[in-house]
Amino acid sequence: MPPLSAHHSSQSTKLLLVGNSGCLAGDTIVSAKRGQLPKKLTLEVLYNRVHGSHFNRKEVDTEVLCDFDGYVGLHKMHDIVKSGIKDVYLVRTKDREIKATLDHKFKTDNGWQPLSNLSVGDAVYCWRFTRTKENKRRDTQERKDELHSRVYIYSIPYHPFGQRHFIAGKNYKRLPKARIVIEAAINGLTIDEFITILREEPLEAAELQYLPEESTIHHKNEDFTDDRIENLEVISTKEHNGLHHEDLVRASKGTELEIIEEITHCGKTMTYDIMMEGDPHNFIANGFVVHNSGKTGSLASLAAAGYRLRIIDLDNKLDVLKNYLTDPTSMYYKQNPKCADNVQYVTLTETKKSVAGRIVSAKSTVWENMMNLLNNWQEKDEDGKIITDLGGILTWSDRDVLVIDSLSRASLAAHDHHLKLNGALMTERTQNEGRRDIGAAQDKIKNFLMYLSDESIKCNVIIICHITQVSESGYGPQNPAIQEKDGKGNPTGSYTESILGFPATIGRALSPHVPEYFPNVLHAKTTGVRNFIHTKSTGEVATICTAPLKVANQYPIETGLADYFKAVRGENK
Repeated sequence: MPPLSAHHSSQSTKLLLVGNSGCLAGDTIVSAKRGQLPKKLTLEVLYNRVHGSHFNRKEVDTEVLCDFDGYVGLHKMHDIVKSGIKDVYLVRTKDREIKATLDHKFKTDNGWQPLSNLSVGDAVYCWRFTRTKENKRRDTQERKDELHSRVYIYSIPYHPFGQRHFIAGKNYKRLPKARIVIEAAINGLTIDEFITILREEPLEAAELQYLPEESTIHHKNEDFTDDRIENLEVISTKEHNGLHHEDLVRASKGTELEIIEEITHCGKTMTYDIMMEGDPHNFIANGFVVHNSGKTGSLASLAAAGYRLRIIDLDNKLDVLKNYLTDPTSMYYKQNPKCADNVQYVTLTETKKSVAGRIVSAKSTVWENMMNLLNNWQEKDEDGKIITDLGGILTWSDRDVLVIDSLSRASLAAHDHHLKLNGALMTERTQNEGRRDIGAAQDKIKNFLMYLSDESIKCNVIIICHITQVSESGYGPQNPAIQEKDGKGNPTGSYTESILGFPATIGRALSPHVPEYFPNVLHAKTTGVRNFIHTKSTGEVATICTAPLKVANQYPIETGLADYFKAVRGENK
């Protein structure tokens, strides 16, 4: 391990980081630009190009279209990650469709909402310049009109870069008059004199000066018929295309609301997500304005600050963090080029099988393996030789950070372990048995949280959590018991009890009590087009802070955890 900076407090920080994220199917199309005009690529193709040899020049930024809260433009993409095979749902409006997981967020007229909160009839923001069949025909006609409005000079066979123009099988060559105007001036000739030489004097034409072949003439006032020399500017074709692309993007003015006409389950497929470099944390996918991934990558600030992260990865989504720490262009690498050395992680997943139409765990190994790591964190190579020995969690210091990603996955592992111990792992359970199984799993999680929050654990602990909404009585928002009804008995959309977000476990009964075991509950949330870690309640999640007077109300997610650690420990200067 690299040497760590001095630390003046023995206080450990234990917190729950609560938030949601989602993924998109591999056939989703985005517009990606890498030193050229944007190209339409599927997420699968973009992933293969970014992580293969095609995009191996790290100094060249990759940009994708995103929503700048007013217009659509290009913004730097930090990375694209493969999120695994997941259930996806088709979301269709009149002009477009996309396949997304239920937790992927869409920009709506009610802020950012996961797909699970949306229904047919809801409105989502889409980029109106997305080329539907109708506007594609319109754009093509506008392009034709533009070309036809340009003035060309024909029959100039002795120009070295004349464009081919065949009539009756003979190439008469042509060029835009704008170029002829510039080149005539370069040679000190009138336009008529220059054209005469290009048509009749091959030897004299060979001695003249010409613009490079790749040059383009830009009309400053955008009037392609105005070929006055003071209205013309010589730039490269690449610069010209880029200039007109930006004009085109800005002219589109961004997004407009479209109504969802269909939401249908499509089965399982490989999914992907894009990480943006700073603000805004969104991108345009199949014309929809969607959010990018966030919580796991927020750990990078701690590694860059010198903390040693020991991550038990149950969600299999650490590509985000690895790329943040190893990319020489990232802010974390620039802060600490050896920050990746501060991370040790083990990914634990279950083998699944289909039993009686249900997908269940076949062996249940995750819970036991996780407990073994906490007692004595060792990793071995294929020959059984120990390659990493971090000892047990009781020996770690306040410069170490245990990360559990995520609580919902750990809860499922606890449930599977209970079934395994009772010989019921792959059997059909009655409703009452199922309730008892969930209760037993919740007891395991309670004991797990009590252990991690105990004073004997001197290291820092972060548990990454998804959100579940629960009422004061423990009901979910879809439960009729808390739904207000109109005179005809129809739900009004309001509730008889307040609804608040809590860390998701298994079932709903435990979730409101999870914060009782941890002194800090932070909320990773999108505000506008930015991602923040909120320390004060936003009215959506029950946040808790041990030092409310020391910390800010919110921190940017890119640096928020390191900033929060520093604040609660009193290390701010």
